[in-house]
This record gives sequence, structure tokens and C-alpha cells, in this order.
Amino acid sequence: MIKNIILFFSFILAISITTISLAQPPDGGGMDEDPDTGIPIDGGVGLLAAAGIAYGGKKIYDLRKNRK
Repeated sequence: MIKNIILFFSFILAISITTISLAQPPDGGGMDEDPDTGIPIDGGVGLLAAAGIAYGGKKIYDLRKNRK
């Protein structure tokens, strides 16, 4: 019975901490820009794509090397 109570309160605590950490400040965080403008993701996505292409190329190279 005690184990179930501890599990229940742990679950409630985990949910409340998650909810608090995801909450937005009421004034928009002090940003003066238009809230509909997106976050620029140009550099990070390009690097991620380049890393994926390099990883895939290495895997293909290794696969062809092992066949010969």
C-alpha cells in the first residue's frame, strides 16, 4: 500500500515539474518582435544534413569495400 502511495505522489510530482518547466511567461518573455516570426534554423539543419550525408556515404563506402 505504501509503495502505491509513493508511486502515485512521484507521478504527480513529475507531472507538475514538467508543467512548470513548459510554462511561458505571461508577457511573452520580454520579446518585442512579432510572435509569429519563426526561429531561424538555417545553420543547424544544414550541419545536420551534411553530417547525415557524410555518415551515409561512409556506410556505403564500407559496404562496397567489404564486398570486394
